[in-house]
Amino acid sequence: MWMSKLKKVMSILILSIAFLIAYIEPAWAQVVIEETDDSIFPSWFMPAEGDVCALVVPVEFSDYHFEEDPKAQLERILWSEGTEHVPSVSDYFQKASYGKLSLKGEVQPVVTLPEVRSTYGRNHVDWIEAVFEVLAQRGVDFSRFDQNQDGILDGLYLVWAGPAQNAQSSWWPYSDTFYWDFSISGIRLGSYSSLSYELLTAPAAFRQFTAIHETGHQLGLTDYYASATQSGTGASVMMDRNEGDEDCFSKMLLGWIHPQVVHESAWITLSSASTMPSAAVIVPESWDGNYLSEYFMAEYITPEANQRTQNISQTGAVRIWHVNAATSAWTNEITPSMYRYQNSGNGAKLLTVLDMDQQWYGSGDIISEQQTGLYTGESSGISIKIENIQDGRAQLCIMYHGKKPAEPEKSPELSEPINSVSESEGAVAEESNILESESAAGESETSQEMQTSQVQEGEDREENTEGIIQNTEKKKVAAIIPVVFIIVVAAFLCYLLLSDKKKNKKKKKRKK
Repeated sequence: MWMSKLKKVMSILILSIAFLIAYIEPAWAQVVIEETDDSIFPSWFMPAEGDVCALVVPVEFSDYHFEEDPKAQLERILWSEGTEHVPSVSDYFQKASYGKLSLKGEVQPVVTLPEVRSTYGRNHVDWIEAVFEVLAQRGVDFSRFDQNQDGILDGLYLVWAGPAQNAQSSWWPYSDTFYWDFSISGIRLGSYSSLSYELLTAPAAFRQFTAIHETGHQLGLTDYYASATQSGTGASVMMDRNEGDEDCFSKMLLGWIHPQVVHESAWITLSSASTMPSAAVIVPESWDGNYLSEYFMAEYITPEANQRTQNISQTGAVRIWHVNAATSAWTNEITPSMYRYQNSGNGAKLLTVLDMDQQWYGSGDIISEQQTGLYTGESSGISIKIENIQDGRAQLCIMYHGKKPAEPEKSPELSEPINSVSESEGAVAEESNILESESAAGESETSQEMQTSQVQEGEDREENTEGIIQNTEKKKVAAIIPVVFIIVVAAFLCYLLLSDKKKNKKKKKRKK
């Protein structure tokens, strides 16, 4: 009887713990990013800015050899100027970073390991360490591959001979990080990519995009692959299906874009993110300033540079992202796997285009409040209108709860917003003949209007402050709920234990 009760108590306790984890895990997230001036990723990842010199090591085994010296091919794939349709890795990231990252490197002579390849497949740590022992014996100066002099290799590409197997095998392209302290000649190994030479040089496809994708991992980015039945990035970004440019969310994490933050109704103008570091973060009113949380991002893309293969018009189009970058409660460091949600799962996603049916937006297109709902089920209250796309700029009208911002001043690069066009040509002609006295009166009225506008703006700020206070109070209430729940569960468990003891005492008395 006692054991039966104990099992029930343990079951209730386990269910309670599971409930608490599901309920408050996001609030326990230990990783918070409130600035995006530089790359958020630690020093053991490839630097995202400046001169980077990567170490490239072709590796063969006793059973798999290169048919030719791979150096020329690898230099073409990694460091050449590339072609119109297939950029080199260096050329791609020079464009993606807007010139901030200059990626070069050196291809070493082939390293031949003495065992068959399958021997090393069981533990990649062993074969990588074996490779570096050979390099050390050759007298390689590893400090040349540490341009920022932080004691960690800038980047590492291990390119192996033999056929690729499958994604579950060790012999498939992948990237990882040496989280353990493995150093050689005073230089520690950081992030690295393991690549198949056979796949990189396959003539039937532009397989060198694999090297670009894996370099994204060395920089700290995660995969955005989505399941076959769920939405995702639309296979339009490099960290999804090895296509297109890096998205604005990834560029923000790497410090290549410093987006404007929109938290109230406003007009914004975006330059083409294909060639200029331009994007916007559009946040819900409850946003606490942490970029590793849920919000929306907007970018304007033209078909040039790394985006030249996008199926959009020459004038370009706007893409709206739904970001859900909350981190897991069980991590306290920045890694590619720190996110609570991944694109490969069902339900909430890390990064997805707002609408898979309409991935790109043009002039006049509207995104409604219903489309910008949060994964919590709450409404963000955000709606967006693509007001105008012209001369390499996109003008967007951001509204919160349907409240339209004041009309912007006319920009020489963009025509006036649709709703600010004057009523008639005649009205313009009459206004040009206004007497000076009437003009002075008009200036007086304008001054009054400005004062009224300032009062209205002050009221708007008060409303916004009230909204923030209300959201803060809601968070406090939400934080109390788990505590109350724990107290109730603890009281219930105590009741079960005490009642069971009373029953045992009564049984003993009956037996006597």
